[in-house]
Amino acid sequence: MLAAYLNLSLTSSKMGEHLECIKYCDKALEQSPNNVKALYRKAGARLAMSDLEEAKQIYEKVLEIDPENKAAAQQILVVRQMMREQNERDKKRYKNLFSKISDEPKVTKV
Repeated sequence: MLAAYLNLSLTSSKMGEHLECIKYCDKALEQSPNNVKALYRKAGARLAMSDLEEAKQIYEKVLEIDPENKAAAQQILVVRQMMREQNERDKKRYKNLFSKISDEPKVTKV
C-alpha cells in the first residue's frame, strides 16, 4: 500500500491537487513515518499552497533523515527566499495602510 499512496501523491501533485497530495502523503507516512519521498512531496504541496512555514519544517525533517538530500536543501533556500519576499511585501502593505490611516482627516464631535 505504501507504493500506491506514494504513486497517488505524485499523480495528485502533478495534477495540481495539493490537498489530495497531502492526504496521500499522510497515508504513506502512517505506514512509514520517515519516508523521504512522502515528506518531500508533502512539503512541495505545502509550498505550492503558500504554506511556507510548514513547507520549511517538512523539508528540514527530510534533511534530518537524509542530510545529503540536495533537493530538500535547495528547496529550503527557495522557501527562505520566498519568506523574505513575503515579509517585504507585508512591511510595504502595512506601511501604506498606516500612512493612509494617519492621512485621513480626524473627526471631531460638535
